[in-house]
Order: sequence, then C-alpha cells, then structure tokens
Amino acid sequence: MQQFQNTLRIGVAHTVEHRLGLLAGRDEIAFAQFCEVLRQGGLAQPDALRQIPRHAYGDFAAQAVAWAKRCYLVFVCLGALTAYLLVIPVLGFSIASLIFLFVLQVILMPRTPKSIVLAAVVAVVFSFGLNWLFAEVFTVFLPRGVL
Repeated sequence: MQQFQNTLRIGVAHTVEHRLGLLAGRDEIAFAQFCEVLRQGGLAQPDALRQIPRHAYGDFAAQAVAWAKRCYLVFVCLGALTAYLLVIPVLGFSIASLIFLFVLQVILMPRTPKSIVLAAVVAVVFSFGLNWLFAEVFTVFLPRGVL
C-alpha cells in the first residue's frame, strides 16, 4: 500500500511539473524543490477525504456557527464600515463620519451617560476636526456629499 501511495505521489508530481512547464532551461533547482513540496505535502492523497469521519462535517458546521456568534462584533463593525463607505458620497465625509463613529462607539463601549457624552465629543472632533484639518492645513478637500 505504501509503495502504491509513493508511486502515485511521484506520478502526480511529475504530471503537474510537465503541465506547468518546469522542465525547461535552468529551472532544475526550482523543479526539484517543487517536486519535493508536492511529495511531502501529500497533494495526491487518494483516501484523505474518505478518512474524515462523517460526523466531522456536521461538527465543523456547528463550530463555525458558534465562532460566528462569538465574534458577532467583528461582523457588526464590518457591516458598519460597509454602510459608512456607501453613504459617504451621499452624506459627505463629516456627517457620515460623525454617524459612523458615534454609532460604532456606542455599540462597542459600555453604555453609561458619561461614555455616551464622550463618544459624541470624540465623534464630533474626529469627523468635523479632520475635515477642517484637511481643508485648512493640507488643502485637501474631503467628499462633501449630495446633501
């Protein structure tokens, strides 16, 4: 059985090497390294998928869903970033940044009156302040928006 697997690995490796055209010219070292990677990597393991127990697929799906539930804030941040990038042309940089920063801070911070006030101040400073800095100091105008 082991001899069959080694023969199969060598045969697949050589077939792949011929298809990629690695046998031409001075590519002998790259060719040898590529062959070794293919042989050691188990590219041609014929029974590799069959050896995985059937219940492992269901376990993987359940663990993937559990991971997504544990990391839901990552998806919330990505969704907020996507929405922010989509509304910048409509609302402009300052207003879109103000809403984005305030909403994201309120979602991620503990919700106390002090933290909400702090989130509002930070959102105003980093949205309108950055717009002022770029416009007045760097003379680079950020998107103004349709509204």
